[in-house]
Amino acid sequence: MVFLSWIRPSPEEQKACIDRSGSFNYEAKFRGATTKSLSSLQEDKGLSNNGFLFNHMRVLVGSGVDTYEKGKRALQDWRHFGLNWAFVDPKTPVQNGVKFCVCADDDEYADQDQKFLDPYHTITSGLEDP
Repeated sequence: MVFLSWIRPSPEEQKACIDRSGSFNYEAKFRGATTKSLSSLQEDKGLSNNGFLFNHMRVLVGSGVDTYEKGKRALQDWRHFGLNWAFVDPKTPVQNGVKFCVCADDDEYADQDQKFLDPYHTITSGLEDP
């Protein structure tokens, strides 16, 4: 589901969008796909033939338990969406079956093939059991 707004959506608007979104927004055949190894996904071609792209970039950010815990906390707080043009409410739990909103500012990041009149897009998605 996509919710369009001229201004940054309030927490209430995000919750209303989630409540109206229904079930997961992708087909069942894609659920749990990322539990497979990159090499098996590339060989299978099931995802790439359906328009999914693979980005398998890696960067060493440190090592040890402290680095692991900091990285884990950053993912749990949705800081990987802490961009100028996209965000997820950091209070959203990272759990299987939990829906969440990805809010993107189209003024900062625009797909030239899409012609939207308003700057904010709120997209609901969810985490699911593999």
